[in-house]
Amino acid sequence: SYEIWRSTSLNGTYSLQTITSETQFIDTKALFNTTYFYKVRAIENSIKGSFSNTISDKTILLTPTNLSVSINLTTSSLSWNSVEGAAGYEISYSKGTSTTYYVLKSVSSTTTTHTGLSLNTKYNYRVRAYRMSGTIKIYSSYSEVKSIMTPPQAPTLKVVSKDASTLVLTWNSIQNATAYEIYQDNVLIDTINSLNKEITGLQIGQSYQFKLVALNEELRSTASSVVTGTPIPRAPIELKMININYNNLSFSWSPVENATSYEVYRSTSLSGTYTLLSTVSETQFSDLKASFNTNYYYKVRAIVGLIKGDYSNSIQAKTSLQKPLSIQLAATSASSSKIAWLAVDGAQGYEISYARGTSTSFTVLRSVTTLNTTHTGLILNSKYTYRIRAYRLVGTTRIYS
Repeated sequence: SYEIWRSTSLNGTYSLQTITSETQFIDTKALFNTTYFYKVRAIENSIKGSFSNTISDKTILLTPTNLSVSINLTTSSLSWNSVEGAAGYEISYSKGTSTTYYVLKSVSSTTTTHTGLSLNTKYNYRVRAYRMSGTIKIYSSYSEVKSIMTPPQAPTLKVVSKDASTLVLTWNSIQNATAYEIYQDNVLIDTINSLNKEITGLQIGQSYQFKLVALNEELRSTASSVVTGTPIPRAPIELKMININYNNLSFSWSPVENATSYEVYRSTSLSGTYTLLSTVSETQFSDLKASFNTNYYYKVRAIVGLIKGDYSNSIQAKTSLQKPLSIQLAATSASSSKIAWLAVDGAQGYEISYARGTSTSFTVLRSVTTLNTTHTGLILNSKYTYRIRAYRLVGTTRIYS
């Protein structure tokens, strides 16, 4: 048999605990949080042998095991196995790759929750048991760390009409999202990993609702806010001026598929109020009500049936006199020449200037209201170059072509 002896200090008084025929011993009378020293000696035919070397250890709580963590949006649920003798459990957590842990709470049960979590964030949890020694908590070792990722943030979804049968969805990139689910009228229509999607084959003028869910493996964000889109005719493009005159402006644009007509709007400033000028079936328009020396901005939208499309970009032009054309020169004598030209629509007069030889410096000869004039006092064997510009008065100010 064997005698088991115990003490609370290495060199203290040892007391006999039991005599056993086994080669192991469980001390069921040990007190919590106490260090004990043990030694053993064998007995054979009533002859007692020498004592063994001493071993020691301290009574402690076991470490919690089987820590489990699950997630539901911004709430995590934790559970673990109970520890014998534990009065409660302290749960702590860290975020991301941080090794700094914060105490979440202490509980007496083996389950708890952590609410108000940040989306798209990794949380790391650990648990330790405790037992009271007077008013002091004596803790076990920490459990193994369990980590969990919260779902992605909800995307911000936008929808615009591309043309009469197509809507374009776009959204912001969500960190750690691996894919996005697209729902049309609450029906899943696609799962993609890009940040935009064209929805084709739609009915012009009909409203469609869309929402988006971001995915990170098995994690799902909440759905985005619902957006509503209606396919309408696309905006006309390639607006260009084809004629500029003192009291009218003409411009054109490329046709829009299936357009039955176009609305033409005008403003005197880019960001000002645009007024409907006319509804036309052609892809060009002449503004015959334009005022002289005025900036105008125009935009156009197509109409298919009763459905009006998006506005085009604005095009800008200023009413002005056209330049004189077909200048004709004729020497009328050895020292004079006659200059003639075609009339400019809206002109109230013309200014004629000239340069001599290779000079690029022009001198005003005179202003006239006729369509010809004579230049006298010319020098023999000299080259004369002429240019003409029309003008129109705004008040007392000449506005030139």
